Amino acid sequence: MAAKDKNEKTAFSEVSSYVKKQNPGQRIFIVHRLDRDTSGVLLFAKSEMVKMQLQDNWDEFVKERIYTTLVQGNVKKKKIRSSLG
Repeated sequence: MAAKDKNEKTAFSEVSSYVKKQNPGQRIFIVHRLDRDTSGVLLFAKSEMVKMQLQDNWDEFVKERIYTTLVQGNVKKKKIRSSLG
């Protein structure tokens, strides 16, 4: 999400720009990114209060994580067991 070059486009800069077009005074706050080391889901809030409420109560809101994989090509049937976290 962070870039070394401040002019580089990031998810945060794109979402922030989109929201500011609708309301120039609006700010965006990063709540959480799922799967930090992979491409995953980002969650943003439009207020710092909502951001803090979500972060402080994250385990109450997120009871279960389900991951779906999309694969191109032929895959051999094999069971994979992995600890994600």
